[in-house]
Amino acid sequence: MPQAYRAENISLVVDVDGFTIQRPVKTCNRVNRAIARYTNHINSKIDLFIPDGEKLQPLSQSNGRVLRQLKVSMSRPCDDDDLPHEHMSEQYKLVVSGAEATLSAQEPWGVIRGLETFSQLIYFSSSHARVNVTFIKDYPRFSFRGLMLDTARHYIPVRYLKRTLDAMSYNKLNVFHWHMVDDQSFPYESKVFPKLSIKGAYSANQIYTHADIRQLIDYAADRAIRIVPEFDSPGHTRSWGLGYPELLTNCSADYYPFGAVNPLSKYTYQFMTTFWREIADLFPDSTVHVGGDEINYKCWLKLQYIRDFMITNNMTLDNYDFLTLDGDKLQGYYLKHLIDVMPKERKKIAWEEAFNAAKHWNISTDELIINVWKGGDYEWQYTMENIVRQGYKAILSAPWYLNYISYGRDWTKYYTQDPHTFLNYASGNDISRENVIGGQVCMWMEFIDESNLEPTLWPRASSPAEKLWSSAEMTDWKKAEARFEHHRCRMSRRGIKTQPNSGPGSCRGTMKIKPPYEAAQQYFN
Repeated sequence: MPQAYRAENISLVVDVDGFTIQRPVKTCNRVNRAIARYTNHINSKIDLFIPDGEKLQPLSQSNGRVLRQLKVSMSRPCDDDDLPHEHMSEQYKLVVSGAEATLSAQEPWGVIRGLETFSQLIYFSSSHARVNVTFIKDYPRFSFRGLMLDTARHYIPVRYLKRTLDAMSYNKLNVFHWHMVDDQSFPYESKVFPKLSIKGAYSANQIYTHADIRQLIDYAADRAIRIVPEFDSPGHTRSWGLGYPELLTNCSADYYPFGAVNPLSKYTYQFMTTFWREIADLFPDSTVHVGGDEINYKCWLKLQYIRDFMITNNMTLDNYDFLTLDGDKLQGYYLKHLIDVMPKERKKIAWEEAFNAAKHWNISTDELIINVWKGGDYEWQYTMENIVRQGYKAILSAPWYLNYISYGRDWTKYYTQDPHTFLNYASGNDISRENVIGGQVCMWMEFIDESNLEPTLWPRASSPAEKLWSSAEMTDWKKAEARFEHHRCRMSRRGIKTQPNSGPGSCRGTMKIKPPYEAAQQYFN
């Protein structure tokens, strides 16, 4: 929902056949392509919910005022090569008044968000496409609104990744967190270490080439979406070791036989220096994800030379007993040295295990963003509070693991979660809300591939998407339900495979709601 929104009970008839969107004076190719996409949405009538037995009548049979054009303006010039970034402006102002509609924004990203909103305002009623007199002033609550896909457990073809980016744009999500590789496969084509995919991918046809990645980056940018790649280490790296076994800790047959990345080897950091330089050259975003979760310390602690190193460097809890060697401290050693050899211009995100590791090695709050993924409500609230109190920025994923499915309206539980919830229970007032930069939906793919990806995601992911964009006051899922049902049908008409979100009903029958959304109105100030 927009931050400020008022719709009058006065409607204009929309000339959907001849409707045009006027380009801003200061424009660029990303804006022009977005205008072309949304002009096509309107002209094709794909978004109109026309019940069976009814049809769109000619404009000559309408008595009301007719809206024929949306005028777009942008206060800052843009270049064709501009990319979305962590500080991009997505705010916009949309006014439909009289027989005129205007959309104004600072940057292309706000234009793209505003075009999506305008397309959602058009509805079918009394034999015509209509839009109400509307005033909207809008911007996102959080700057990081992500969706994570795991393409290692099951390879997802590029065309399906593009469809996911389309659906993300329909829901105003702005970060595609690409968990590309894992224990099971390594589908990334590295030029500097070619055996990673030659040995680690499921097949030669299930690899993301540099050309694929550049195409996806551009496709995402056209939809105001950043792509943040994740290459998880030191754990989840068995597929790395198929091509480069010297990278991993040799634990003998007791542990796979290879465990996590070897934290004491000079080769490890030489490898990572070269590898991450390639990633930084290919992925232009200012942020990368380094993983750091679920490390099996047993492999490290089994080896005498690692135990000796840990004892010498005080990586213990109470004494030198095997069980009290502190694996967190060794992970912190690895993480600190990994960050030291990575490109300095890239910010690093890591899963929450890295937070405990970082404390042992004084990894600064400027070097690391923590991605919280563990536990129920009280656990993640405590973790988030602890992280931001220490000065680190945080991203919340814990309550939004959409690969866990259940029968019925499970999207409602996602709607009740909020990255700032823990602040209501915090003692004192010294926690900075700015340190919570947002949240993301996670889709792990052990039992998901391209055949069931979309209906598992949508419209369930629309629930956290709205929470991350809208005002903190939007907390009642019952008021959102009819809008979600409407939006689910809209996405379906646009070609996204969605599942029903509210029980029995039909996208071809009479919709239960049309704009203005009475239950969710917020008055324009």
